[in-house]
Amino acid sequence: MTAAERATKAMPGVIYDRSAIVAALLGAVGPEFDDLETTLEEIGDATSVTNAAAWALEMLEAEAGIPALPDASDTDRRARLRAAGWRASGTATPARIAELAAAWDFGAIEITEDFAAYTVTLKFVAIAGEPADLAALQRAMRRVIPANLEIVYEFSWFTWGDLRALGIDWAGLRALNLTWEELGVYGL
Repeated sequence: MTAAERATKAMPGVIYDRSAIVAALLGAVGPEFDDLETTLEEIGDATSVTNAAAWALEMLEAEAGIPALPDASDTDRRARLRAAGWRASGTATPARIAELAAAWDFGAIEITEDFAAYTVTLKFVAIAGEPADLAALQRAMRRVIPANLEIVYEFSWFTWGDLRALGIDWAGLRALNLTWEELGVYGL
């Protein structure tokens, strides 16, 4: 049914059925409304997570608060958006929380629920130090984890003692030729 037909059906027939002015007006604007409706449907399809167009992925990632990965495949980017809870709702289960953290490429996390103390502790075990873009992850976690639970973040650190335990001294460290980022995850 066209926009003009829907408008005609919605109007009181006694007055507007015979009006040449109304017929001309609906004949003029009806096709414009049909085009607008088609365009809005196309935009909705192009920006839905399930079948988002390539141009829309970066915008959706920004809105979801996750870092954009333009070099990743579109399928992987859509999966990260779904994992980040984009346009989704559900219970904050440990599996869902882990899936959400995985959307940020932080690797494995340990989740400890302490309902008696009203806390959920997230420990990053696959990376050392504080992850990049932690603020975005914290915002996403706050959207998923109920407000009455405090979220505690714990980080792993690669220390000089860890280096010594691996038998690495200053000379050995220089020989490894690692950046600080590479060194941070060297022993993990």
